[in-house]
Amino acid sequence: MKPFVEQRPKQTVPQDLVYDLLGVIRRQFCPDLADREWHQQKGFFLRVVTEPAKWLTSRGVTLQPDRYKQLLLAIFDEVKVHGETAAVQFWPGYLLRVVQRHLKHHEDELYAEAKSVRAAIERALQASSAPRRPDPVEGLAQVNSVLARRGGRAGRKPQTKEQLSLL
Repeated sequence: MKPFVEQRPKQTVPQDLVYDLLGVIRRQFCPDLADREWHQQKGFFLRVVTEPAKWLTSRGVTLQPDRYKQLLLAIFDEVKVHGETAAVQFWPGYLLRVVQRHLKHHEDELYAEAKSVRAAIERALQASSAPRRPDPVEGLAQVNSVLARRGGRAGRKPQTKEQLSLL
């Protein structure tokens, strides 16, 4: 007989959040994409998923992982309803642009919401003696900055005459 184990609610970690959102993107926007093509474009889609985290972190605020996921799902639903999906040739670029426009258009509302959530979280953390957990949204923002810096030759500066090459 197994001992009784208390079932605790699972805390959402950035990896789970990212996998869930990437799964939604694949099911809603790229269901007929071959596995090889999906894996080639997955890094671009990861930028789409982490874009709100970059936006929030740049303003010094955060959201709970469930609210973060809800925000992106709402944007994806708007794309399905109002977007020009038939004309899209490159889904990652299109979705990234839609997410950026949504954040810009709703920035005051999102900032106010995130600021109030942040204040509530900080009060709760100060009240408890438990150690502070890392912010999952901040981790997603770091992923976004790495992906934004990564790039092909287009992202590199041309070599100047004064700079010596290694080879």
